[in-house]
Amino acid sequence: MSLFAHWEQLVPGVPCPINFTNEDVDLHSKEEENITGVGKLLALFRDESVLPADGMVDPKDYEIARKNSRKFKDIFIGLAKDDEEKELFTKLWPYQEPANTEGL
Repeated sequence: MSLFAHWEQLVPGVPCPINFTNEDVDLHSKEEENITGVGKLLALFRDESVLPADGMVDPKDYEIARKNSRKFKDIFIGLAKDDEEKELFTKLWPYQEPANTEGL
């Protein structure tokens, strides 16, 4: 997007080889805003030692960390404005639980 927005300054007189609709630009802006907000919230969790920065926990603390992760994930997803944002926040949560591996 940035390249597209500044193309004329970078390569005057040459048409930009990529194009975006106004809808594309609006969607990108919204996603960028969401990601910035998500990043700030996750940094707060890390800085306040709410959740481990690297996802690693001592085995004896695993259940507590897992419980905290679920609690803060629910709070985080609850901040979403709509279902689309909930889906995005769910995907962005850094501490995803493993898929059900029963039967392996």
